[in-house]
Amino acid sequence: MTAPQSDEDWSLAALSPVPSRPIPPAKPYVPTEPGELVTDAQTGQVAVYMATEGGKVYLRGPRGGVERAVDPKWISPGPTDLEVNLRERNNGSRLGARLHRDAS
Repeated sequence: MTAPQSDEDWSLAALSPVPSRPIPPAKPYVPTEPGELVTDAQTGQVAVYMATEGGKVYLRGPRGGVERAVDPKWISPGPTDLEVNLRERNNGSRLGARLHRDAS
């Protein structure tokens, strides 16, 4: 996007619209190993890659559950080990704070 050249160019109509729906990644990720963490870019959820079959990628939640079929264009790399550890630690600290507060 270029800078506006006149006062008329500053209208909101000149700005690119913000999409109201998720946009698939420009270069979808292709997982290779079952058990690999990936991100479903359509929902933003981290999932475990199970298999690719019939043009669909099959994912399951990190804690198990039913597999769901996803269009491969929505797959992006999963979080790194550091990100996973930080999420678990942060969730645990929030849970600990709630438990401590509820016990008072």
